Amino acid sequence: MTWSGLILAGFSLLITVITVILVLAGLFGLRELRAIRKAREDASARVEAMLTDASRLLADLREEVDGIDERMNSMVEVSYLFNQGELAYRDGEYAKAVGFLSRAATLDPRNARTFYRLGRALTNLGDETAAAQRFKEMQELDTVTGDAERGLALVYRYSDPGGALRWAQRAVEIAPDNHSNHNCLGLILRDGGDIAGASKAHEKAARLNSDSAVTPFFLALLKARTNATERAAVESRTAAYRVNEQQQLTPVKSLWAELIRWAERVLAADYESAEKHVRVLADICTSRRRAREIGGHMAFLLRALEREPLLDRFLGPIERRWPPRQGE
Repeated sequence: MTWSGLILAGFSLLITVITVILVLAGLFGLRELRAIRKAREDASARVEAMLTDASRLLADLREEVDGIDERMNSMVEVSYLFNQGELAYRDGEYAKAVGFLSRAATLDPRNARTFYRLGRALTNLGDETAAAQRFKEMQELDTVTGDAERGLALVYRYSDPGGALRWAQRAVEIAPDNHSNHNCLGLILRDGGDIAGASKAHEKAARLNSDSAVTPFFLALLKARTNATERAAVESRTAAYRVNEQQQLTPVKSLWAELIRWAERVLAADYESAEKHVRVLADICTSRRRAREIGGHMAFLLRALEREPLLDRFLGPIERRWPPRQGE
């Protein structure tokens, strides 16, 4: 074989080897290309799934934010309605208070404070059925303060004295540290003629709360009943002082303020000044139920002091506007 033949044979072998290498490289490249394409498809699917999850999460977050906004708006509205109802109640506009507080209770049916004030407004309007229903609904919301039970005691104060006493006692059992519960119990006991028991209840209230204006007022009436006139005058002055101090800081119901000032003037035998307070009371007393309560306190004090001839002078202006119903 000549050199030229050998060169051609070697060249042919080289071409063959290169061809085989290229074919093998092509096969491996195709497999790698398929793997790359598969990885790209998998990555695209994962990205799409992530985008779907992100979109769903964003929608959930948007829904949650909308829910928070709605709850915030509801809370703001409930707060506004309660405050308006409280102001109306304080001014003796009980029907107006019921309107605001009923709407607040509808928006927030778990707010015990709203139910209590609504029940009290209905009580003062003389709607015992609706008031009792509200307080019984409140019992499911508040099991620790005795407020609902105290409200029921006041609802039934005149129509069911025995039931009122049981509710007042229950309120004290539930929350023995709540001075308002002891004051309520004392009031119901006084209605029933238990002066000693009433005094004990109000004295307990006085120990629990040294800022209350109504507690020394209740005690003043009871001390007058037991002929402790000097002690009654001291308690009455304390009540009037606290009313004056508290009205500079927080609103005190004007009805109570005028009644407390009236009692202080009566105990001081300053009947002309007492008469001025009666005229104010007659103007601001806006319900028959309230007139009965005010008249009851006034009559109790005047009889305790043996000053019955003054009954018409002081109760008359109120009873002429709100004459008692038969049997009251």
